[in-house]
Amino acid sequence: MKRKVLATVICLMLSLTTISCSTAKNTAEPASTKKTAGTKIQLTYWSFFGGGEGTYMQTIVDNYNKSQSDIVVKNVIQAWGTPYYTKLTAAVAAGKGPDIGAAHISQLPALVESGTVYPLDKYATDIKMDWGKFNKNILSSTVYDDEHYAVPLDTHPFVMFYNKTLLKNAGLLSADGKPIMEPGVEGFEKFLSTLKSKLPAGVYPLAESNSGDDIYRLWYSLYVQQGPTTLLSEDFKKSSIDMEKAVKSADFVKSLFTKGYVQKNLADFVKTFSSGKAAITFTGGWCTPVFEGIKGLSFGACELPTLMGKAATWGDSHTIIIPVQKDEDKEKQEAAMKFASFVADSAPIWAQAGHIPASDKVVASEEFKKLPYIQDYAEAAKHVVFFSKSTTNWAMFDVIKKDLDTIWNGSKDSKTALTKMASDIDNLVK
Repeated sequence: MKRKVLATVICLMLSLTTISCSTAKNTAEPASTKKTAGTKIQLTYWSFFGGGEGTYMQTIVDNYNKSQSDIVVKNVIQAWGTPYYTKLTAAVAAGKGPDIGAAHISQLPALVESGTVYPLDKYATDIKMDWGKFNKNILSSTVYDDEHYAVPLDTHPFVMFYNKTLLKNAGLLSADGKPIMEPGVEGFEKFLSTLKSKLPAGVYPLAESNSGDDIYRLWYSLYVQQGPTTLLSEDFKKSSIDMEKAVKSADFVKSLFTKGYVQKNLADFVKTFSSGKAAITFTGGWCTPVFEGIKGLSFGACELPTLMGKAATWGDSHTIIIPVQKDEDKEKQEAAMKFASFVADSAPIWAQAGHIPASDKVVASEEFKKLPYIQDYAEAAKHVVFFSKSTTNWAMFDVIKKDLDTIWNGSKDSKTALTKMASDIDNLVK
């Protein structure tokens, strides 16, 4: 991808509903701290992790600072989402960026294209970090022009959670605590129909958002299960939607509402599931610790069922980046790379946030295998279909959600809404 000199702040980053079950605290801190002769290397790390995620990340930072005597990392928590990326690009443009940053893989194309981040291969070589330790599916999304631009920490896929008590009472829980469900769309509909007939009054088979992020993620997951791996052309300048498959996915999702499997006008589907008012829900693995914290909730987790062809699901990833500096300091950048590698190897701690580690070595470790729930959807890391390497990803998310919402609320049929979506994407990326 051609790297441009960063002259202005990227202005096409629109809001994306939080990929977290908590919010981050914004703090005003100076970006980079210069080192002084004879002292430790001081590194400023900008992250956007709040709540439980923030606690786990701070633990990792503290562990790193205790693990050696040459480098000190200061974790500065910023506001999550578009404000973070706007602030980061502006700081780098002004020559005041942090030494280390966190970034979503879906935002990496814009950061690479704008010249906000360094390629990392030379630093990886210097500290002898092996890229081979990472999941290939995740790692491939960090590569541009044959160079790695981020160290992947995880993937957080779209998965299924289920209430074991409700499934057991409906005769749909196996002896080993797994859902009893026949394959494909037909098997899933039979599963939901059985639940609908056997659940108590006021309890629904499925809790799901009626608009916005998670219902879009369900649609996207079913779309890519049919084979397409992108919504854009290879040059990212035009929509490339397989309309037949997109309509099939949308019609099925819409049927979940019309057949009464999902409660309409649901204000908080996560709360509905966690309070025992729904048998299953589809959302991100980041909700695992949320459900773990609900007293009396007996639940399980698994990969999104394969309903339309092959195993595939929506997902994004957190990564560590090294922002471009006004004056390049190889010593500090090598130190930043050492920290990034340490964070990736600390994934058993980070996985407690519900995220699947990007390191295959960590996933195979005994420490990781002791963690509950996440084991049952860890294979999803191989099946995540990441968005294309387009600089307009987050703006496109908003376009897609807006047009899909007209299907779920009944104002447009699937074909009409998806045709408009293709046109809206064209206008955005051309």
